[in-house]
Amino acid sequence: MKKRFAMMMTVLGLSIALVACGDKENADTSESETAETAETEDKEYGIENIDPSKYVELGDYEGVAVDVAQAELTDEDVENYMSQELEYYTNTYGLTSYETVSGNAAVKSGDIVNIDYEGKKDGVAFDGGTAQGQHLEIGSGSFIEGFEEGLIGTKPGDTVDLELTFPEEYHAEDLAGQDVVFTVKVNAIEKKTTPEYDDAFFSQVGIEGVTNLDEFKEYYREQMESYMEETNKQAIEDAVWEKVVADAKVTAIPQELLDLYNDTIMGYFENMAAQQGVDLETLVTQSFGVDMASFEADNRDQVEEESRRELIYMAIAQAEGIEITDEVKQEIAKAEYQNYGYADPDEFMNTMGSEDFISYARRSKVSEMLVDKAKVNVSETISFDEMIARENGEG
Repeated sequence: MKKRFAMMMTVLGLSIALVACGDKENADTSESETAETAETEDKEYGIENIDPSKYVELGDYEGVAVDVAQAELTDEDVENYMSQELEYYTNTYGLTSYETVSGNAAVKSGDIVNIDYEGKKDGVAFDGGTAQGQHLEIGSGSFIEGFEEGLIGTKPGDTVDLELTFPEEYHAEDLAGQDVVFTVKVNAIEKKTTPEYDDAFFSQVGIEGVTNLDEFKEYYREQMESYMEETNKQAIEDAVWEKVVADAKVTAIPQELLDLYNDTIMGYFENMAAQQGVDLETLVTQSFGVDMASFEADNRDQVEEESRRELIYMAIAQAEGIEITDEVKQEIAKAEYQNYGYADPDEFMNTMGSEDFISYARRSKVSEMLVDKAKVNVSETISFDEMIARENGEG
Protein backbone atom coordinates (compact mmCIF):
# COMPACT_ATOMS: atom_id res chain seq x y z
CA MET A 1 0.00 0.00 0.00
CA LYS A 2 2.79 2.42 0.86
CA LYS A 3 4.12 2.15 -2.68
CA ARG A 4 0.87 3.66 -3.93
CA PHE A 5 1.26 6.60 -1.54
CA ALA A 6 4.48 7.88 -3.01
CA MET A 7 7.08 7.14 -5.66
CA MET A 8 9.87 4.81 -4.69
CA MET A 9 13.14 6.45 -3.77
CA THR A 10 15.90 6.44 -6.34
CA VAL A 11 18.89 4.23 -5.81
CA LEU A 12 20.94 7.23 -4.70
CA GLY A 13 18.19 8.45 -2.40
CA LEU A 14 18.60 5.40 -0.23
CA SER A 15 21.24 5.18 2.46
CA ILE A 16 24.05 4.03 0.21
CA ALA A 17 26.38 2.06 2.41
CA LEU A 18 29.39 1.37 0.28
CA VAL A 19 32.25 -0.32 2.04
CA ALA A 20 34.90 -2.37 0.24
CA CYS A 21 35.87 -5.80 1.53
CA GLY A 22 39.24 -6.37 3.08
CA ASP A 23 41.64 -4.34 5.20
CA LYS A 24 44.56 -2.13 4.32
CA GLU A 25 47.59 -1.73 6.50
CA ASN A 26 48.90 1.74 7.28
CA ALA A 27 45.48 3.33 6.88
CA ASP A 28 46.84 6.80 7.72
CA THR A 29 47.85 7.48 4.14
CA SER A 30 48.41 10.91 2.67
CA GLU A 31 45.94 12.54 0.30
CA SER A 32 48.12 11.69 -2.70
CA GLU A 33 48.38 8.07 -1.62
CA THR A 34 44.62 7.74 -1.19
CA ALA A 35 44.19 8.88 -4.78
CA GLU A 36 46.02 5.80 -5.98
CA THR A 37 44.09 2.70 -6.87
CA ALA A 38 44.87 -0.67 -5.38
CA GLU A 39 47.73 -2.42 -7.17
CA THR A 40 46.33 -5.91 -6.67
CA GLU A 41 43.02 -7.47 -5.75
CA ASP A 42 44.22 -8.23 -2.23
CA LYS A 43 44.87 -4.51 -1.61
CA GLU A 44 41.30 -3.23 -1.85
CA TYR A 45 40.60 -0.15 0.22
CA GLY A 46 37.66 0.01 2.64
CA ILE A 47 36.12 3.26 3.78
CA GLU A 48 36.49 2.18 7.40
CA ASN A 49 40.21 2.84 6.90
CA ILE A 50 39.62 6.48 6.01
CA ASP A 51 40.31 9.11 8.68
CA PRO A 52 37.52 11.67 8.01
CA SER A 53 39.22 14.37 10.07
CA LYS A 54 41.77 14.72 7.24
CA TYR A 55 39.06 15.73 4.80
CA VAL A 56 36.23 17.36 6.76
CA GLU A 57 35.96 20.59 8.74
CA LEU A 58 32.70 20.33 10.66
CA GLY A 59 30.55 23.36 11.34
CA ASP A 60 28.08 23.79 14.21
CA TYR A 61 26.17 20.54 13.97
CA GLU A 62 24.80 20.32 17.51
CA GLY A 63 21.47 21.98 18.24
CA VAL A 64 20.87 23.36 14.74
CA ALA A 65 17.61 25.28 14.28
CA VAL A 66 15.31 24.28 11.42
CA ASP A 67 11.81 25.12 10.19
CA VAL A 68 9.81 22.19 8.82
CA ALA A 69 6.34 21.40 7.51
CA GLN A 70 4.46 18.57 9.20
CA ALA A 71 1.38 16.72 7.95
CA GLU A 72 -1.84 16.01 9.81
CA LEU A 73 -4.26 13.14 9.14
CA THR A 74 -8.01 13.79 9.23
CA ASP A 75 -11.02 11.47 9.16
CA GLU A 76 -11.79 12.84 5.69
CA ASP A 77 -8.32 11.80 4.50
CA VAL A 78 -8.90 8.27 5.75
CA GLU A 79 -12.30 8.04 4.05
CA ASN A 80 -10.96 9.37 0.74
CA TYR A 81 -7.92 7.11 0.56
CA MET A 82 -9.87 4.12 1.84
CA SER A 83 -12.39 4.63 -0.97
CA GLN A 84 -9.56 4.69 -3.50
CA GLU A 85 -8.13 1.51 -2.01
CA LEU A 86 -11.50 -0.24 -2.09
CA GLU A 87 -11.87 0.76 -5.74
CA TYR A 88 -8.39 -0.61 -6.41
CA TYR A 89 -9.34 -4.00 -4.97
CA THR A 90 -12.69 -3.92 -6.76
CA ASN A 91 -10.97 -3.34 -10.10
CA THR A 92 -8.21 -5.84 -9.36
CA TYR A 93 -10.67 -8.64 -8.75
CA GLY A 94 -13.17 -7.54 -11.42
CA LEU A 95 -15.99 -7.11 -8.93
CA THR A 96 -17.68 -4.11 -10.54
CA SER A 97 -20.99 -4.80 -12.26
CA TYR A 98 -22.70 -2.66 -14.89
CA GLU A 99 -26.36 -2.15 -15.69
CA THR A 100 -27.66 -0.56 -18.90
CA VAL A 101 -29.48 2.70 -18.35
CA SER A 102 -32.87 2.67 -20.11
CA GLY A 103 -33.94 5.46 -22.41
CA ASN A 104 -32.34 7.17 -25.36
CA ALA A 105 -30.45 10.03 -23.73
CA ALA A 106 -27.33 11.47 -25.36
CA VAL A 107 -23.91 10.79 -23.84
CA LYS A 108 -22.67 13.54 -21.52
CA SER A 109 -19.59 14.11 -19.41
CA GLY A 110 -19.57 11.80 -16.39
CA ASP A 111 -21.51 9.03 -18.13
CA ILE A 112 -20.15 5.51 -18.34
CA VAL A 113 -20.47 4.11 -21.84
CA ASN A 114 -20.00 0.61 -23.23
CA ILE A 115 -18.19 0.85 -26.57
CA ASP A 116 -16.56 -1.13 -29.36
CA TYR A 117 -13.73 0.62 -31.16
CA GLU A 118 -11.05 0.11 -33.79
CA GLY A 119 -8.12 2.44 -34.37
CA LYS A 120 -6.40 2.74 -37.76
CA LYS A 121 -3.34 4.58 -39.01
CA ASP A 122 -3.18 5.10 -42.76
CA GLY A 123 -6.15 2.76 -43.05
CA VAL A 124 -4.46 -0.12 -41.19
CA ALA A 125 -5.48 -1.25 -37.71
CA PHE A 126 -2.66 -0.83 -35.19
CA ASP A 127 -1.79 -3.00 -32.21
CA GLY A 128 -3.69 -2.20 -29.04
CA GLY A 129 -6.21 -0.02 -30.83
CA THR A 130 -9.16 -2.41 -30.93
CA ALA A 131 -11.56 -3.55 -28.20
CA GLN A 132 -15.14 -4.70 -27.71
CA GLY A 133 -17.41 -4.09 -24.75
CA GLN A 134 -15.04 -1.55 -23.20
CA HIS A 135 -16.35 0.47 -20.25
CA LEU A 136 -15.32 4.13 -20.38
CA GLU A 137 -16.18 7.02 -18.08
CA ILE A 138 -16.47 10.18 -20.16
CA GLY A 139 -14.14 12.82 -18.75
CA SER A 140 -11.80 10.37 -17.02
CA GLY A 141 -8.92 11.12 -19.38
CA SER A 142 -8.38 7.40 -19.97
CA PHE A 143 -8.02 7.84 -23.75
CA ILE A 144 -6.04 10.31 -25.83
CA GLU A 145 -7.30 13.86 -26.14
CA GLY A 146 -10.45 14.14 -28.26
CA PHE A 147 -11.62 10.53 -27.89
CA GLU A 148 -13.95 10.97 -24.94
CA GLU A 149 -15.00 14.45 -26.01
CA GLY A 150 -15.91 13.04 -29.42
CA LEU A 151 -18.51 10.72 -27.89
CA ILE A 152 -20.42 13.50 -26.11
CA GLY A 153 -23.81 13.92 -27.79
CA THR A 154 -23.89 10.45 -29.33
CA LYS A 155 -26.60 7.94 -28.42
CA PRO A 156 -26.59 4.15 -27.93
CA GLY A 157 -26.42 2.51 -31.36
CA ASP A 158 -24.47 5.37 -32.95
CA THR A 159 -21.14 4.79 -34.73
CA VAL A 160 -18.71 7.67 -35.18
CA ASP A 161 -15.28 8.16 -36.74
CA LEU A 162 -12.92 10.19 -34.54
CA GLU A 163 -9.97 11.78 -36.35
CA LEU A 164 -7.34 12.19 -33.63
CA THR A 165 -3.61 12.68 -33.12
CA PHE A 166 -1.50 10.82 -30.60
CA PRO A 167 0.63 13.07 -28.36
CA GLU A 168 4.26 13.54 -29.32
CA GLU A 169 5.42 11.97 -26.05
CA TYR A 170 3.25 8.84 -26.46
CA HIS A 171 5.07 5.72 -25.23
CA ALA A 172 4.63 3.76 -28.49
CA GLU A 173 7.12 5.33 -30.90
CA ASP A 174 5.22 4.19 -34.01
CA LEU A 175 2.16 6.13 -32.84
CA ALA A 176 3.72 9.18 -31.18
CA GLY A 177 2.52 12.30 -32.97
CA GLN A 178 0.65 10.26 -35.59
CA ASP A 179 -2.78 10.97 -37.07
CA VAL A 180 -5.26 8.12 -36.62
CA VAL A 181 -8.96 7.36 -36.98
CA PHE A 182 -10.96 5.58 -34.31
CA THR A 183 -14.25 4.03 -35.40
CA VAL A 184 -16.36 3.83 -32.26
CA LYS A 185 -19.76 2.18 -31.72
CA VAL A 186 -21.67 3.25 -28.60
CA ASN A 187 -23.39 0.13 -27.30
CA ALA A 188 -24.99 1.55 -24.19
CA ILE A 189 -24.90 4.09 -21.41
CA GLU A 190 -24.40 2.21 -18.17
CA LYS A 191 -24.57 2.55 -14.42
CA LYS A 192 -21.71 1.15 -12.35
CA THR A 193 -22.53 -0.86 -9.25
CA THR A 194 -19.84 -1.53 -6.67
CA PRO A 195 -19.92 -4.75 -4.68
CA GLU A 196 -21.03 -5.21 -1.10
CA TYR A 197 -18.04 -4.83 1.19
CA ASP A 198 -18.88 -7.98 3.09
CA ASP A 199 -17.01 -11.04 4.35
CA ALA A 200 -16.83 -12.49 0.84
CA PHE A 201 -15.23 -9.31 -0.50
CA PHE A 202 -12.60 -9.08 2.22
CA SER A 203 -11.79 -12.75 1.96
CA GLN A 204 -10.60 -11.97 -1.58
CA VAL A 205 -8.66 -8.91 -0.42
CA GLY A 206 -6.72 -11.23 1.87
CA ILE A 207 -5.49 -8.86 4.60
CA GLU A 208 -4.81 -10.81 7.75
CA GLY A 209 -7.27 -9.93 10.51
CA VAL A 210 -9.54 -7.88 8.22
CA THR A 211 -12.96 -9.42 7.63
CA ASN A 212 -15.27 -6.39 7.37
CA LEU A 213 -15.37 -2.71 6.45
CA ASP A 214 -14.78 -1.41 9.99
CA GLU A 215 -11.68 -3.56 10.40
CA PHE A 216 -10.43 -2.47 6.98
CA LYS A 217 -10.91 1.19 7.92
CA GLU A 218 -8.99 0.72 11.16
CA TYR A 219 -6.23 -1.17 9.36
CA TYR A 220 -6.02 1.51 6.73
CA ARG A 221 -5.92 4.33 9.28
CA GLU A 222 -3.02 2.63 11.05
CA GLN A 223 -1.16 2.28 7.76
CA MET A 224 -1.71 5.94 6.89
CA GLU A 225 -0.70 7.12 10.35
CA SER A 226 2.45 5.04 10.20
CA TYR A 227 3.35 6.39 6.77
CA MET A 228 2.65 9.98 7.84
CA GLU A 229 4.72 9.64 11.01
CA GLU A 230 7.66 8.25 9.05
CA THR A 231 7.35 11.01 6.44
CA ASN A 232 7.15 13.74 9.10
CA LYS A 233 10.17 12.25 10.83
CA GLN A 234 12.08 12.11 7.54
CA ALA A 235 11.24 15.75 6.83
CA ILE A 236 12.88 16.74 10.12
CA GLU A 237 15.92 14.53 9.50
CA ASP A 238 16.34 15.96 5.99
CA ALA A 239 16.09 19.57 7.20
CA VAL A 240 18.60 19.01 10.00
CA TRP A 241 21.00 17.13 7.77
CA GLU A 242 20.91 19.73 5.00
CA LYS A 243 21.78 22.40 7.55
CA VAL A 244 24.66 20.33 8.91
CA VAL A 245 25.98 19.62 5.40
CA ALA A 246 25.76 23.29 4.44
CA ASP A 247 27.87 24.25 7.47
CA ALA A 248 30.53 21.59 6.87
CA LYS A 249 33.51 21.91 4.55
CA VAL A 250 34.93 18.92 2.69
CA THR A 251 38.45 19.80 1.58
CA ALA A 252 39.05 16.65 -0.49
CA ILE A 253 37.48 13.28 -1.26
CA PRO A 254 39.64 10.13 -1.17
CA GLN A 255 39.75 8.49 -4.57
CA GLU A 256 38.93 5.06 -3.17
CA LEU A 257 35.67 6.39 -1.81
CA LEU A 258 34.75 7.86 -5.20
CA ASP A 259 35.71 4.58 -6.87
CA LEU A 260 33.56 2.56 -4.50
CA TYR A 261 30.46 4.67 -5.09
CA ASN A 262 31.03 4.79 -8.83
CA ASP A 263 31.62 1.04 -9.15
CA THR A 264 28.58 0.18 -7.06
CA ILE A 265 26.24 2.57 -8.86
CA MET A 266 27.49 1.59 -12.31
CA GLY A 267 27.19 -2.06 -11.32
CA TYR A 268 23.58 -1.43 -10.40
CA PHE A 269 22.77 -0.06 -13.85
CA GLU A 270 24.84 -2.71 -15.62
CA ASN A 271 22.86 -5.42 -13.82
CA MET A 272 19.66 -3.66 -14.80
CA ALA A 273 20.77 -3.65 -18.43
CA ALA A 274 21.71 -7.33 -18.28
CA GLN A 275 18.31 -8.24 -16.88
CA GLN A 276 16.70 -6.48 -19.84
CA GLY A 277 19.04 -8.17 -22.31
CA VAL A 278 20.65 -4.94 -23.55
CA ASP A 279 23.97 -3.17 -23.09
CA LEU A 280 24.35 -0.20 -20.75
CA GLU A 281 24.28 2.44 -23.50
CA THR A 282 21.02 1.04 -24.88
CA LEU A 283 19.47 1.09 -21.41
CA VAL A 284 20.58 4.67 -20.84
CA THR A 285 19.40 6.05 -24.17
CA GLN A 286 16.09 4.17 -24.32
CA SER A 287 15.03 4.15 -20.65
CA PHE A 288 16.48 7.43 -19.41
CA GLY A 289 16.36 9.45 -22.62
CA VAL A 290 19.93 10.80 -22.38
CA ASP A 291 23.21 10.03 -24.10
CA MET A 292 26.08 8.28 -22.33
CA ALA A 293 28.07 11.50 -21.88
CA SER A 294 25.19 13.13 -20.00
CA PHE A 295 24.58 9.97 -17.99
CA GLU A 296 28.23 9.70 -16.94
CA ALA A 297 28.36 13.40 -16.03
CA ASP A 298 25.25 13.10 -13.87
CA ASN A 299 26.66 9.96 -12.31
CA ARG A 300 29.91 11.72 -11.42
CA ASP A 301 27.98 14.52 -9.74
CA GLN A 302 25.94 12.05 -7.71
CA VAL A 303 29.02 10.03 -6.75
CA GLU A 304 30.81 13.15 -5.53
CA GLU A 305 27.79 14.32 -3.55
CA GLU A 306 27.24 10.96 -1.85
CA SER A 307 30.95 10.62 -1.12
CA ARG A 308 30.96 14.08 0.44
CA ARG A 309 27.99 13.20 2.62
CA GLU A 310 29.52 9.89 3.68
CA LEU A 311 32.63 11.71 4.87
CA ILE A 312 30.53 14.11 6.94
CA TYR A 313 28.66 11.23 8.55
CA MET A 314 31.98 9.60 9.36
CA ALA A 315 33.43 12.85 10.75
CA ILE A 316 30.47 13.44 13.08
CA ALA A 317 30.54 9.83 14.27
CA GLN A 318 34.24 10.17 14.98
CA ALA A 319 33.77 13.48 16.83
CA GLU A 320 30.93 12.09 18.93
CA GLY A 321 32.53 8.74 19.62
CA ILE A 322 29.72 6.84 17.90
CA GLU A 323 30.86 3.27 17.40
CA ILE A 324 28.90 0.66 15.47
CA THR A 325 29.16 -2.39 17.68
CA ASP A 326 27.38 -5.69 17.11
CA GLU A 327 24.77 -4.54 19.62
CA VAL A 328 24.14 -1.34 17.69
CA LYS A 329 23.84 -3.24 14.41
CA GLN A 330 21.28 -5.59 15.96
CA GLU A 331 19.37 -2.60 17.33
CA ILE A 332 19.16 -0.92 13.94
CA ALA A 333 18.30 -4.15 12.12
CA LYS A 334 15.50 -5.04 14.56
CA ALA A 335 14.00 -1.58 14.28
CA GLU A 336 14.06 -1.33 10.49
CA TYR A 337 14.11 -4.73 8.77
CA GLN A 338 10.34 -4.78 8.20
CA ASN A 339 10.44 -1.39 6.48
CA TYR A 340 12.47 -2.98 3.69
CA GLY A 341 10.42 -6.17 3.44
CA TYR A 342 12.88 -8.56 5.10
CA ALA A 343 11.74 -11.58 7.10
CA ASP A 344 14.04 -10.93 10.04
CA PRO A 345 16.94 -8.67 11.15
CA ASP A 346 19.62 -11.18 10.15
CA GLU A 347 18.31 -11.37 6.58
CA PHE A 348 18.41 -7.56 6.42
CA MET A 349 22.05 -7.42 7.56
CA ASN A 350 23.20 -10.41 5.53
CA THR A 351 21.65 -9.10 2.32
CA MET A 352 23.32 -5.72 2.70
CA GLY A 353 26.60 -7.23 3.85
CA SER A 354 28.41 -6.76 7.16
CA GLU A 355 30.61 -3.81 6.21
CA ASP A 356 27.90 -2.09 4.21
CA PHE A 357 25.57 -2.36 7.17
CA ILE A 358 28.12 -0.57 9.36
CA SER A 359 27.85 2.47 7.10
CA TYR A 360 24.05 2.24 7.08
CA ALA A 361 23.91 1.95 10.88
CA ARG A 362 26.35 4.84 11.31
CA ARG A 363 24.14 7.10 9.25
CA SER A 364 21.12 6.07 11.33
CA LYS A 365 22.85 6.75 14.65
CA VAL A 366 24.30 10.08 13.52
CA SER A 367 20.90 11.23 12.22
CA GLU A 368 19.26 10.17 15.47
CA MET A 369 21.77 12.19 17.50
CA LEU A 370 21.45 15.28 15.30
CA VAL A 371 17.64 15.28 15.45
CA ASP A 372 17.60 14.73 19.22
CA LYS A 373 19.72 17.86 19.70
CA ALA A 374 18.09 19.99 16.99
CA LYS A 375 15.74 22.91 17.63
CA VAL A 376 12.77 22.07 15.42
CA ASN A 377 10.08 24.63 14.64
CA VAL A 378 6.93 23.42 12.87
CA SER A 379 6.51 26.33 10.48
CA GLU A 380 3.64 24.87 8.45
CA THR A 381 0.94 22.27 8.94
CA ILE A 382 -0.03 20.56 5.70
CA SER A 383 -2.68 18.05 4.66
CA PHE A 384 -2.03 14.41 3.94
CA ASP A 385 -2.64 15.10 0.23
CA GLU A 386 -0.09 17.92 0.24
CA MET A 387 2.42 15.63 1.93
CA ILE A 388 1.96 13.04 -0.83
CA ALA A 389 2.24 15.71 -3.52
CA ARG A 390 5.52 16.96 -2.06
CA GLU A 391 6.83 13.42 -1.76
CA ASN A 392 6.09 12.99 -5.47
CA GLY A 393 7.79 16.27 -6.35
CA GLU A 394 4.52 17.95 -7.20
CA GLY A 395 4.28 20.38 -4.30
